[in-house]
Amino acid sequence: MIVSAKPHHTGHPGYSETLPNLEESAAAARRLVRTALVVWHMDELTDTATLLVTELVANAVQHTRSRAIRVVIARPSERLVRVGVVDKARKLPELAKPGADLHTSGRGLLLVEALSERWGNGTAPLGQAGLGRAALRDLPVTGGRKPWVGDQVHDAVTGREGIVSDVRSGTTYVLRHLYGGGLTWTATAPQRLTVTLPREDRTD
Repeated sequence: MIVSAKPHHTGHPGYSETLPNLEESAAAARRLVRTALVVWHMDELTDTATLLVTELVANAVQHTRSRAIRVVIARPSERLVRVGVVDKARKLPELAKPGADLHTSGRGLLLVEALSERWGNGTAPLGQAGLGRAALRDLPVTGGRKPWVGDQVHDAVTGREGIVSDVRSGTTYVLRHLYGGGLTWTATAPQRLTVTLPREDRTD
C-alpha cells in the first residue's frame, strides 16, 4: 500500500496508509507508527503507540464491514502525538477486550487507557470510499516545556484535564476545569502536570 506524508502547521509531517480491513493489517499499521516516531525522534512512545494502533485496527476489523481502513499518525501540536484509524462504521468505536478472537488485540489495554490523553470521533477522508469515521487517540509527548498560564494540562494527581489560570510562587497552580463552568482546583505538584495543548495552540 502507498504511504502518504502530509505537511502540518507544527512543521512535522503526518503520515497515513490505506490498508485492507483485515487482522493482518495490524502489523503494517505498527510499522507505519514506528516509522513516524523514528522520524520525529520519539522512540519512547513506540510501545504505547503501537499497542494503541493495534487496538484501533482490531476494533475496525471486528465492528465494521469496511473493505479498507486508513491508519493515520500526526502531531496536532508540539505536545501531542495523534494515532487514528478511519473506517466506514456508523457506531462509536469500542476498544477490543482481552480474550477477543484477534490474537493481536487486548494486550496493553490498561496502559493505553492510562496514557491516552484524549479520545475522539469524527469524519475523515477514506480514499475512494469518501468520508469515514475517524477513531482518534492523543498521546502526550514526555518532557518539554513547563506549564504556564493558558496551557491546557493533565493533572496526574487528580486525573483531571484543565486550563492553568494562575501560578503562585512558581509552584502552586490554579487550574480551571476544562468542561466545568468556573470550577477550579489547586495543584501543588507541578511535576505531575503535563501540557496537552499549549496556550498558543488553543482556539477557545
